[in-house]
Formats: sequence, C-alpha cells, structure tokens
Amino acid sequence: MRLFRYLIFGWSIALLSCSDEQQSPISDGSDLIAISYTEAGFTKTLFHDDKGRLIQIHYLTAFSNDNTLESTHDFIYNNMGQLTESITDTGLRLVYTYGGNKIIRTEEYLNGEKSDFHTFSYDLQGRIVERITYQDIPEEGGEIPVSKETYEYDQNDNVTLQKLYYYTSFGEEARLLSEFEFSDYDDKINSEEFFDVIGINPFIRLRKNNPGVMILKNNNGNISITEKYRYSYHEKGYAIRKFVDVTQYDGTTGSYEVSYIFKE
Repeated sequence: MRLFRYLIFGWSIALLSCSDEQQSPISDGSDLIAISYTEAGFTKTLFHDDKGRLIQIHYLTAFSNDNTLESTHDFIYNNMGQLTESITDTGLRLVYTYGGNKIIRTEEYLNGEKSDFHTFSYDLQGRIVERITYQDIPEEGGEIPVSKETYEYDQNDNVTLQKLYYYTSFGEEARLLSEFEFSDYDDKINSEEFFDVIGINPFIRLRKNNPGVMILKNNNGNISITEKYRYSYHEKGYAIRKFVDVTQYDGTTGSYEVSYIFKE
C-alpha cells in the first residue's frame, strides 16, 4: 500500500494597528527567534544554539484523558555550519543535498532503511515551486513519483495557490487531489513560518505576510473547508496570536486559537 505524504499548510488574516506612541522599532523578521507554538492541546518548542541555529524541536500533545505524547526532531550541521541531516526519536533520518544554498533533494531513512526521497524546484526568486516525492515500489518498476505539490505566489512572495497531486500506477500521470487558495494577506510579518518547520526541507518559506482566508477545494473544485483568520500583533509588527474560524462543507463551524512566542 502506498504511503502518500502531503504537506498541508494553511493559516491567517487580520488588520490590527498599534499606536505610534512609545512603539518599538518595526522588525523585518530577521531578528526573530521562535520559541514556542501552542494550539489546542499541542505545543511545539524550538531550541537554538548560541549561533541562533535551530537544533531541536520538541512536540507535546496533551489528550483529554490527561495522557501526553512527546517526540523530538534534532538538526545536525557540518563544520561549515550547513544543515546536513536531521533525526527523530521515532527512527526517521533525513539527509539533505544542496544546489547552491537551496535543498534540492532529501532522502528519508526509517530505522536505517531508505524509504523514499523528495526533490525540490525553485523559481528565479528562490521560491519553491514544486516538490515531488518518490518511493521504491518494486512491483511498479522501482523508484517512481507518488505525490507532488506546486506553488504559486503574489508579488509580495505570499503563496496564493498550493496544489496537491497523486500519481497513478507506475508514476505515469499526476492527478489533482486538492488545492489550497490563500488570500486577503495583511502587511505584517508572518509568524507561522518560523514554527512551521517542514522536516523534508526546513528552509521552505511560503509567505511573508499573514493570509486572511484559506479555502480548501477537492479535485472537482468543490469547497471542503473555509478558514478565516484574525490576528493580534506585537508592537514590532509580527503576529503573536491567531484566531481561526472554520466552516466545513456541510455548514458545520468551529474555532480555535494559536499563540506564538519569540525570544525577547
């Protein structure tokens, strides 16, 4: 049975302003060091070395029966300071290959055995535009593509359309599975990107600002989920809290809140 991995990104909206009185200098994001992300029983804590490099992510999930689930993801650098691999406490090892300063291929090993690999393509602005995942399926000819993602951006380097595909048998054809549309971006720093570290490529950045609306559609173009976002901001111009209103295809609604903490 095939294992399909899909990256699901989604978040954001807002428009809250701060008083100019006694306001700290506006940050461009380069000085921000992410510490923790919290959302409905789930906490992600990031640890950095004295050079500001990410060295570990600790995940903690708390369940309603008071049980908890913890896991870690560690990041390893070479003598030149380049991220070369990362490992989890569940036996997963990710090895990164570069083209210039971009990761162009990641190989996955599970308990020492190679499981699959991913390739990444970028545009002239350095933005990721395509990710393809391959798996070794002997009965279908060996290493073949099994899933793909493509990305489109606006003039402010914010992703506006993310499409997910699966491949038919033998990797012959990529067929649309679903798509995410993002709109109504604000002009504030997107905090989610500092915490949304994707193991197969930790340097992927899909947006600079915060979207106000995310619409998930199936391959027939029907809307499955709509999320609307509101934010509160730090005086330096980055989001510190996100309020999410969710509407399912059948009209069912819900809401949740996300908080972001950075090193002061």
